[in-house]
Amino acid sequence: MVFLLSALVVLGVLSAVAGLVVVRRVMGGIDEDADPGDEVGLVRLRAQVATGSEQTLVALVRELQVQRGADGVGYGELYVDADADGLVVRTMSVLDRGLVAPLTLRPGAHCTDVTYAIVQLPQDEALHQVALQFEARLISALRRIDADSQVRLAGTTMRDLTDGVWAPSAAQERAARR
Repeated sequence: MVFLLSALVVLGVLSAVAGLVVVRRVMGGIDEDADPGDEVGLVRLRAQVATGSEQTLVALVRELQVQRGADGVGYGELYVDADADGLVVRTMSVLDRGLVAPLTLRPGAHCTDVTYAIVQLPQDEALHQVALQFEARLISALRRIDADSQVRLAGTTMRDLTDGVWAPSAAQERAARR
């Protein structure tokens, strides 16, 4: 009887540990391919594009049609800054509290690995819409650069895009009814 009880306890502990490992992997806590400390922020998109990293960077700047540098950019509008690893997408903000989202490009053996993550996004519905619209444009741009690119979205990204860009928000629906 004691043996059976202790076996059940051991089985329960092993099941709990296995469950935690599965949950961490599903929730994105463990990424076997990434170097530790390489990425910061909430990863929203990963892609593999079958062009070199410089060609991908030039094509993204051309396809996204986002102004480079903050000169002449209005409050809440997007601009990009060059970074050692790619681009940093930002929105103009008086107190530097706008969107900050690095778009990292890493050369691979036969493709360029692209990662888009959000580091900073204030609680402003208008800026959320700007960020979501940019993500939709980024997906389209990656597909125009390489129609066979492998674009993987974080689980919440597709839901956010569907709810925020292509479907009207509850506030927009109320305003339309008036």
